[in-house]
Amino acid sequence: MADGSGHPEIASAPWALWGHSGGAYWSLRMACLFPDRTVAVVARSNGLKEHAAELPTSVPVIFIYGVREKEEFKGIVDSINETFPASRARGALAAMAVDPESSHDCRHSRLLAIPYLDACLSMRLGPDGLRNVDPASGVFTGTAGGDVREYDPQLQDDESMSWLPDARVAKALAEYVSTGRVTDTTPPDHAPTELAAHANGDGSVEPTWKARADVDSGIKTFNVYRDGELLGSYAGDAAYHDGAFQSGNYGDDPLPDALYQSNSDYTWEPPAMRFVDRGLTPGETYSYAVSTVNWSDLESARSAPLTYAHA
Repeated sequence: MADGSGHPEIASAPWALWGHSGGAYWSLRMACLFPDRTVAVVARSNGLKEHAAELPTSVPVIFIYGVREKEEFKGIVDSINETFPASRARGALAAMAVDPESSHDCRHSRLLAIPYLDACLSMRLGPDGLRNVDPASGVFTGTAGGDVREYDPQLQDDESMSWLPDARVAKALAEYVSTGRVTDTTPPDHAPTELAAHANGDGSVEPTWKARADVDSGIKTFNVYRDGELLGSYAGDAAYHDGAFQSGNYGDDPLPDALYQSNSDYTWEPPAMRFVDRGLTPGETYSYAVSTVNWSDLESARSAPLTYAHA
């Protein structure tokens, strides 16, 4: 298959695995079968059950489940609560986090999974393949978070402690198990692009643009600037979710709730990225720029400026 695709590197490419429910079980089993290719695993809402003893101690793994799963999906929680301590007792590079808000859904777990996988990828990817993990390069924390300890060999097989790749991830876990979210500390990586503008028949000017997603926390609004001063914020043409551009659907796309109604015949189109500027003076020249603001209210760099001569 790799040769037929024209990409022979697929046959040996490393995997960072992230799965929910049955996908979590599959990801863990793949780590058991192919530990030399598995960078790390995020297992949301499942453990390994009868295969717990096969989990490789060399692969970083984090188990995440929702507190309400204890009643609604007891078998899954039992599986995790068997797999995690059993693997830690063997010195596995394993961690566990309990979401205080969710049941058998992913909710905001990506806000923890992304920094976890980023840290593991940085730790393990090398020019000649996967690096072995030195447990001493990580930290330990209690599963309730907040109690971060430097590496200590006596904690290597402590069933009550989670192993994490660095202190930043430990801080994220502590916030996640407390609030169900992780505050984004980085602004959006990319400024909006393809800024353009056109005049409307009522004398207003309409800047338009394109933007890339902010994967860590999502796009909340766009800030529109005219001549270097903030003109206003744009959150979409409809009130998607409390005046925010991207919805609260625990993903990265600005989908309205109606799309998730099974009996809905709602026809959805992506919201336009535009802003209507009114009350301009004919004959004057203006400069526009746009930035992206994420859900932690951090702002990207501004787009390249657009000079517009209003006729």
